[in-house]
This record gives sequence, structure tokens and C-alpha cells, in this order.
Amino acid sequence: MPPTWGTTLPIEETMMRLPLLLPAFWAASAMSGYCQGAPGTLQFDTSNMKVTITLDRDTYLPGESAQVTFEVSNPSNTSVVSLVPFVWATGCLSTHRDLCGYSPVDSSNLTTFGPGESKRIVLNSYDPAFDIGPLVMQTGAAPTHPGKYRISYQYGNSTATAEYTVIPAKLEADTVARLHDFMDSDRPGWVPRAPVPEYVHVLALHADRLSYICVSQSAERRPDLVAMRSVLDQHPDFDDAHVQVGLAVGFKRIATSLVPVASLSAVADPGENLTITWKDSEGVNHKEFYPASYPVRDESEKKEIERLDQFEKVRQQRQQW
Repeated sequence: MPPTWGTTLPIEETMMRLPLLLPAFWAASAMSGYCQGAPGTLQFDTSNMKVTITLDRDTYLPGESAQVTFEVSNPSNTSVVSLVPFVWATGCLSTHRDLCGYSPVDSSNLTTFGPGESKRIVLNSYDPAFDIGPLVMQTGAAPTHPGKYRISYQYGNSTATAEYTVIPAKLEADTVARLHDFMDSDRPGWVPRAPVPEYVHVLALHADRLSYICVSQSAERRPDLVAMRSVLDQHPDFDDAHVQVGLAVGFKRIATSLVPVASLSAVADPGENLTITWKDSEGVNHKEFYPASYPVRDESEKKEIERLDQFEKVRQQRQQW
């Protein structure tokens, strides 16, 4: 049973303070936060550092992509030796608590912050979280169920948290545009690669008395809509059980309509740029140009090409034997 509006879901919660697993005595020093003995990085004294995490929005549509900014600063007027930020050896995210660990403090995960220096990284929700594979947000986007959420970054023994809200949204329309074909093979090295069509979803979502035109950042191999026409005509909640949200999550909003959307279409040119047209409920036609940008699709294709190349290379080596 899906949670009701206004609940806090466990997908992204504030990280609770982790238990101290190693005994340690803090050495007071303006130059470092070393623990005597063999400390773990999550016990490292970072209390003199300023740690922040911010989001590009306060509210998101269900399944919308997000941008997260992490920053660690030295507010003092002297240099400070502290942990290298934005790596899993020195911190972790509340979205992936199972990866939080205790790495020994050594020269490999220490760095110097100059007076007033800040180190900053901006990641999309669908990007790998720091130096390890898991995505910044578990589904690569904001949760699909409305509610209030938070995401936390623990750096040493300091934690920063950002809160956000996923607002309810109605699905007004969905369409797909065909992109470039992808050269794929079911049996790489045995069966030659052949073109497979790819499609991108374009959605119209209605929330807070506005309609938003949204473009998925990924691609699908089939032109199936996220819901049957009979369901779409009812303008269901986007997180309704009859809507296949997984086909389009990780989308980007690109245009806003003050009037509800009645119909929607999209066509890609040879450069994969989209021309999106829609008619609102008052009969007025609108058009929006979307420059080709499908980062999730691009990353997925890159990995698939590497996999196919590797299989074919192994096949060729075996034939030479």
C-alpha cells in the first residue's frame, strides 16, 4: 500500500550517527584531527570544517532528476589538514548506508585546505555517488511517491542534511520520439550487431495548478507508453499502480504551461534534437525546442559498447587458438 501524502519515506533519510567501533583519543591540533592509535575516517574530527549539501530545488515532481551540490570548507584563517572529501573512504550518503565504512586515516585520504578554502562537487541524481558506482539517489531521481524527504552527507564525524518535498502530480499526457538506433547483438562475437530502435519519453505532468513538459534523460528499446490510453485519459496520479513510472523516471522539466495539456507530440531531428508540440485545454497550440541531451542514455550505451567490444575480443582470441 503506497504511503499517504505528507509521510516521510525511508528511501532517503537523515543519516543517524554511526556507532564508534574503534576506541580513540582525540589529539588537539590546529593542523589535524588525528586520532591516536588507529582511527577510522568516520571518527576523524572534522568539527572545525563547514560541511553543506544543497539541492537545485526545494520541491520536485515524482521521479524528476535532481542536482546535488556537496561542499566542504575551511572557515579558519590558517591551513588545516583534513580528510579528502567526496570519496567513500572518508564519508557516505544516507541513500547508501550499507556502503558506509571505517577506513584507516593515512596519507592517502588526507588533504590540506588552505585558509578559507572550499572544495565543491556538483552531481546529478543519476550520477555515480563519488568514486563508487551507486547513484546519488537510489533510483537516479527523486522518489516517485509524494512526501517529505531528506538526504545527508557524512564527512568524517560531521553530517550535513538537505530536505526536499516531492509533490503530487497528475499524468496528463505521454508520447515517445524515436532517437538514433543502437547497434546491438544478443550474442556478441557470434551474431553481428544490428540496429535496435531507441525511444525517449516526453511527459506532461500537472502539479500545483501548473503543467510541466518533461523529457526523460534515458531511452527505451520499445515505444510503449507509460500507461494504456484508457488510463492516460483519466489523468492518473503519476505514482498510480497502472503507470509504469520506470519507463520515464529521471526526467527533466523543460517547459511550463499555465493551462492543462490536452495533447502532446514530439519528433527528433537527425541530431536527436526534439521539437515538442502540445495543445492546451483551451485549444491553443504550443511548441518547444529541446537540444539533444540524454546523459543517462549516453552512459548506458557507453557501458554496453564496452561490454560488446569485450565479448567480441574474447571471441576473436578463441578463434585464433
